[in-house]
Amino acid sequence: MNGADLVSAIELGQCFVAIDPECFAPGFPIRLQEFCDETRNLTPINPSKPPQVPGDPERAHMNMCDELGGIVYKKKQLDHLKNLADRLGVIMRLVEDKI
Repeated sequence: MNGADLVSAIELGQCFVAIDPECFAPGFPIRLQEFCDETRNLTPINPSKPPQVPGDPERAHMNMCDELGGIVYKKKQLDHLKNLADRLGVIMRLVEDKI
């Protein structure tokens, strides 16, 4: 992959914002929690994929990493790191699969 391909393939960004729910309205955190609970308890269209609210997938991934004792990377991420290590002449050590 050349530089132009890499730039078009990566086009992404991140923004992190911390908001205090208490600043919105009296009782907002309680109403927000009720909304999240109601959303999670909706009847799913696909029973194998229950409704989620923001943070649920991330929490599930964090729990999986905790259970496995480390961070799980996708194959494409590892391939990219291996190519980078090869280009830089660095030895990349991989841990055996635990899954």
